Amino acid sequence: LDIFHPGEPWPEADPTKLHSSEENEYTSTNKFLRSLQYWLGVDRSPEARTKYNASRPLLVIGGVSDNEIAFLQKAKGPSAKVTLAWSWLSEFIMREHLAGSLGNIGPPIVSRIIQFLSDGMIYYNHARKIMYIPFPFPHAQLSAFFNLTMVPAVPFLMDQYTNELWLGITLTFLVVACLSGLHEVAR
Repeated sequence: LDIFHPGEPWPEADPTKLHSSEENEYTSTNKFLRSLQYWLGVDRSPEARTKYNASRPLLVIGGVSDNEIAFLQKAKGPSAKVTLAWSWLSEFIMREHLAGSLGNIGPPIVSRIIQFLSDGMIYYNHARKIMYIPFPFPHAQLSAFFNLTMVPAVPFLMDQYTNELWLGITLTFLVVACLSGLHEVAR
């Protein structure tokens, strides 16, 4: 990724086209091992994830000023930084509307833009709550035990429940996949 400078063509913004030396810092070189780690959910450590995210900077049209960087560094926590950027964007839209540079649009349209921005903040806070509030530990333990119990038991139950072998195999796969999915969510 590259930085956009006004007046120049847009830079390449495909994060999958990283240089191999950068990519090898946070991924395995063995394709089978990398796929196995991905499917097991252990493909990146927190350090490797940080290196990966640092190699893909977020492009800001016009760049970020020194004052904005200073304010963002003073903000405590990611929620405060997002709220600060949201307030800057809301203030910018209102300032441009009052200056007349948005054109001849009515106040209801401008208020709808601000409403959509605030809806985005609401959904951001919902996602943040889901991420930071841990899943209940007893539920996760019960899910693990239930998964270990049901995986061997479901094939026998489906054998007795259905008369067709293919139907029993299909239902067994679906039930075990659902139970394993619930267990993965609880982990």
